[in-house]
Amino acid sequence: MIWQLHQHFSDGHVVICAQREFHGDEYKVNKWIGGIKKTHPLPSDATWSLCSEDAECFILRMENKE
Repeated sequence: MIWQLHQHFSDGHVVICAQREFHGDEYKVNKWIGGIKKTHPLPSDATWSLCSEDAECFILRMENKE
């Protein structure tokens, strides 16, 4: 399963801080989240959100390869 860790801001915009695939290892997921939180400090007007690839909050990005 692919997971994303987002920062949701009070004005409505969302920043993807990280994305990674995990297969059933909760310890590794929690360690990954802790590391991302250290490298991407949470601004005062934001909250954290973790979502999986099957959630509505998952953000798909299409790259333009022109």
